Amino acid sequence: MKILKAVFILIVVSGALFLSACNSSPTTPPVTTTGSIRITSVPTGARVFLDNVDKGVTTDCTLTKVATGNRAIKLVMAGYTDYVGSATVTAGQTAAVNATLTATPPAGALSVTPAGGLTSTGPTGGPFTPASMDFSLQNTGGAAIDWTVSANQTWITVLPASGNLAAAASATVTISINAGANTLLAGAHNATVTFTNTTNATGNATRPVTLTISAAPGALAVTPAGGLSSTGPAGGPFTPSSLAYTFQNTGGTAIAWTASANQTWVTVSPTSGNLAAAAMTTVTVSINSVNANALGIGTYNALLTFTNSTNGTGNTTRPAILTVTDSSQPVSVTVDYTRVLPMPNPSGLDFPTLAWSFAPNNQGTSAMGKLADDNFTSTFVSLRTETLITIWVIDNKMHNGVTAVVCRTIKINGQTLNVGTTIYGQATFTLGNDGIVR
Repeated sequence: MKILKAVFILIVVSGALFLSACNSSPTTPPVTTTGSIRITSVPTGARVFLDNVDKGVTTDCTLTKVATGNRAIKLVMAGYTDYVGSATVTAGQTAAVNATLTATPPAGALSVTPAGGLTSTGPTGGPFTPASMDFSLQNTGGAAIDWTVSANQTWITVLPASGNLAAAASATVTISINAGANTLLAGAHNATVTFTNTTNATGNATRPVTLTISAAPGALAVTPAGGLSSTGPAGGPFTPSSLAYTFQNTGGTAIAWTASANQTWVTVSPTSGNLAAAAMTTVTVSINSVNANALGIGTYNALLTFTNSTNGTGNTTRPAILTVTDSSQPVSVTVDYTRVLPMPNPSGLDFPTLAWSFAPNNQGTSAMGKLADDNFTSTFVSLRTETLITIWVIDNKMHNGVTAVVCRTIKINGQTLNVGTTIYGQATFTLGNDGIVR
């Protein structure tokens, strides 16, 4: 075993006594393996992550005892984009990280103006005022958004119903009352229009729509739009003889109505009545045969007046036209007869007299001339159709009720009439429109 010998040296310096001792082997200083990182940011207050580990401190700060080497640095702060960087740590040294944070744009946000909704009024069936309202959609955020607009009632139209808005951009959406509202009953009708930010829901909003419908005043509607136009020969008949009109109350309250004509050859039935809301009735306009049959040849005009006597809404007129045509036909009568001999009255003439007349009251009596023995034919006479014709035979040699003449045939315009045997009687016929008797 070695025994170390200590050497003590006594030193006196400037009156002070120092005792120095040294080992024969000097000590080795410890090795340093860590360093520091000084982290600053603009703005300050960002959370510090070292190698993705939250260090629980915010900038500005200094991280100590950081292992040497390349270290990952991340700074996180709300409203700013994360800062990602690195620092090389040297033992016993302090590395510096100076970061400038970039603010992130705000998310897209939907803004809808005005704040109120659409309030519209009108009578049943419309129109409604105001009929529409414009809304302004604006993206007040920093990123683009998609949007939609919808209504929960079919009597509302939304145009356009969807779109896209870049940051700060705007669009106009029109909400309008459509024709579907025309069928709604009187009263208050409510709807909701929904504006949706389909990207992130920021700014979703609704607006009310209120439609107040009052009962519309009663209104008279008359169909068809045309009038009665009738034609026929003098004395009738006339075709068509009538026309039916439909009266309808297209309003929301009851009305009274009247119907009239300004000529007596037209008849209106019924001439008045009442109609509840939406109710209908039929009014018939017809040719008055008694008065029209007395009219001469020509064209006659009448005015039909249909009146809403409650408020005048729907008052209207229709024409009526009657054309009376010439219906004359030429008529000639032939009578073939047989005499019965001997004649009981020798003082009488030796031939009979035949005659014929036409209604009314045997007007226009026409004697018949003898063309041949036992045959008489009259000249032609122009008569209106539907005229009653009467033919009779008179024999001046008839006496004391003894028959002297018997008709065999009677012809009118060459038409043989089946009258059987006529003995001193008379035959009655009617002249048709075609000149043929019946």
